[in-house]
Amino acid sequence: MKKGILLSMVVGFMASTAMAAVGTSTVNSQADRILTEINADSSLSGAQNMSVEAEGGWVVLRGTVNSKEERVRAEQIANGTPGVKSVDNKIQIRRE
Repeated sequence: MKKGILLSMVVGFMASTAMAAVGTSTVNSQADRILTEINADSSLSGAQNMSVEAEGGWVVLRGTVNSKEERVRAEQIANGTPGVKSVDNKIQIRRE
C-alpha cells in the first residue's frame, strides 16, 4: 500500500514539474516574441534597455524611449501579441 502512495506522489510531482516547465517556456517565448518585435520595429529606433516580463497573459514593459509615440507603439506591439490580456507600460520617456 505504501508503495502505491509513494508512486502516486512521484508521478504527481513529475506531472506538476512538467506543467511548470511548459508554462515557463510559454512565458519566456511570449516575452521573447514581444521584445523581438519591439527591437525590429523601425519606429522604435530610440528604444534602449528594453525588457519584457510576461506571465499568464500579463505583460510588463520597461526601458527608455525618445517620445510618447514610441512608448505607445511599444505597448501596441505587446497588446497585439497572441495571448496578451493586459500590458503594464513602465517605459520611461527620455528627457532632453
